[in-house]
Amino acid sequence: MAYLAGKRVAISGAGIGGTTFALALEKACKARGVKPLPSITIYERDANASDRENLGYSFSIMQAGQGKAALGGLQVVRNLEQGIVEELAQLQEPGADSHICSQTMQPLIRIGAKRDDTGKTSEIMRIMRSNLRNTLLNHVPPSKVRYSSTCVSAVPSQREGQPVQLRFADDSTAECDLLVVADGANSKLRTALLPHEQNRYAGLCMLFGRTHELSKLPPEMAQGHYLVLGKKPSAMFMGCVNRNTVMWSLSSPAPQSAANDLNALFRDKASAQDFLDHEVPQRVAAAGCGGDLLHSIIDRTDVTSLLALSTMDKLPHPHNDNGIAYVGDAWHPMSPFSGAGANMALVDGWELAHELVEGGHSSAQAAIQQYSEKHTERSTIAINQGRRNMGFVTASGLKRWFLVAGIRTLGIVFGLLKSQKSLKTIIWPSFRK
Repeated sequence: MAYLAGKRVAISGAGIGGTTFALALEKACKARGVKPLPSITIYERDANASDRENLGYSFSIMQAGQGKAALGGLQVVRNLEQGIVEELAQLQEPGADSHICSQTMQPLIRIGAKRDDTGKTSEIMRIMRSNLRNTLLNHVPPSKVRYSSTCVSAVPSQREGQPVQLRFADDSTAECDLLVVADGANSKLRTALLPHEQNRYAGLCMLFGRTHELSKLPPEMAQGHYLVLGKKPSAMFMGCVNRNTVMWSLSSPAPQSAANDLNALFRDKASAQDFLDHEVPQRVAAAGCGGDLLHSIIDRTDVTSLLALSTMDKLPHPHNDNGIAYVGDAWHPMSPFSGAGANMALVDGWELAHELVEGGHSSAQAAIQQYSEKHTERSTIAINQGRRNMGFVTASGLKRWFLVAGIRTLGIVFGLLKSQKSLKTIIWPSFRK
């Protein structure tokens, strides 16, 4: 732990993993009496905190960890700093139940979120990516964040005690004793340091949209989020962003260049509006998805919210460069189908900080190696689960028919079990009397 005292810690990227690490490291160092505290600097490519305020999709922060993880993302935000989880609770989506539906929005199965005695969900929180990122960033002192600073390459420490050399997009340079790479799935630093560690395109393009503010949410949306299985190898998703806005996404097979081509088109508002008015309904129809609720949500889409993403992932790599650690998507990018990317970024940031401070290691590099070895399995499990989930979406023919039939059967079984439980709750106390 003494190896952290007074050291310079650089974090490339003010996303979920980077801000979590910054908050967790400072908290852990203060708790253990590390003096002087390490100086923390976050280098962020955006010009300011609000540059990506309304971009992205929503996801679930869960209490349960993945694989052998000892904690989940929800536990991390509860432990980070007083007030964070309460602020996030004000921003979470109103419903947390998961629904899988047929192409006409007929429910096949509902998975209810666990609730406490007050009716609030206790083990899951669904929230917009930008809301989570901005809440965490707001708790980092502004003096620690340098905006418009894109770190593009680094030279690892040659031996213990030597600094890591940083170079930025404007050709300026800096030094640090520990570099935490947290610059996202398309990490410039990972590309520079480990050019062979390339993302894998999973074959699906995800098209996102978000409604204008609604005077009232459709009652179905207040109950949770919905996955709609189309007739073709595709799927749609709908969920609340907040108490008056709904987001949707359409996932379908496409060339890897499709997302970039669409985002270029969306930069022109007239072209984006034409795409929303004509191309989106055609794509939804081609996917075999329908239903009044789905179409009413799409009809109320804010054209400026259109966004396309490629489904990318990559298995985690070893940490072999001295003085350099990776967190979140920079280490193990996951597709939204894993349902675990944000949770992994939160846990990575927390666990790396605590391995450095609490791990009892003789050097920072020993702590980084232990962190890498301990947490490779949980991210690998989540990535493989995401690949299986994408396999469900892209299933066709008999495989898709059996998939839908299986989900429908599970829905019936769960419904019967729930009815039995409710009946037992009513009858059993009376019987005992």
